[in-house]
Amino acid sequence: MKKNEIKGLWIPIVTPMYKGSYDSESMSKLIAFVDPYMDGYVPCLSTGEGAFLSDKLWEEVISDLRSKTKKPIIAGIKGRELSEILKLADKAKALGCQAIIVPAPSNNEEESLNFFSKLATKSSLPIMIYNTETAHFKTVEAIQKLDQIENIISLKDSSMNIDFFQKMVGLRKAGSLHMTILQGIEHKLLDSKGCDGFLTSLLNNEPELCKKMFESYPEKLQQQIMSEFWWQHNLGGEWFITLKAMLYSKGILRSAEQVSQVVKL
Repeated sequence: MKKNEIKGLWIPIVTPMYKGSYDSESMSKLIAFVDPYMDGYVPCLSTGEGAFLSDKLWEEVISDLRSKTKKPIIAGIKGRELSEILKLADKAKALGCQAIIVPAPSNNEEESLNFFSKLATKSSLPIMIYNTETAHFKTVEAIQKLDQIENIISLKDSSMNIDFFQKMVGLRKAGSLHMTILQGIEHKLLDSKGCDGFLTSLLNNEPELCKKMFESYPEKLQQQIMSEFWWQHNLGGEWFITLKAMLYSKGILRSAEQVSQVVKL
């Protein structure tokens, strides 16, 4: 993939589990449910409990997902050191992924710039940056420096800094920023008009609603998201658990199990 290619709706898909093991059957049902609305898939990110996946389970999830969809996949890599990220990038490429997504490692922009510069030089796949709430870039100057690196092609912003986000969208509109910018937080969707796409957890349970939001940005829909879905889907808490429970209630997942949990019987 190249800069300016990652657009539309990209789902940070949950990791289905059943009785302690990865659940391929449930993944098939989930893909059938969301696929008509998706432009691509992002497994093993925060919603996919990526920081709790062993490398073996990480590979199992991505390999299975690759076998079930022809749409592009950006492999999430969380909780790893640089050397481990590079190994998983090679594995993701071998499995047929189009890119990787890696969280910003620090709130220190100079440290994060150095990190992504090294990663981009050595990675076998293009990189999307994950700007998290706790560790993120916050100046457009830093983003413009990253944009000069060919192998960095997109940014998922979950920093909740809407002024910063809108500045990046403005640069995109002016043609002075080539990497695409995706919103990662549900309660900032309305203020994100003009961005390249959404990469939000709510896509797992409400793909059609998110599609409508991206296509026309109705204010009433944002109000509904905040007054109903934000609370129903526990998006301010341990959201990935609630998402799984709701998908279970719909008959899509066979279990609402976490990836990592202690079972006491």
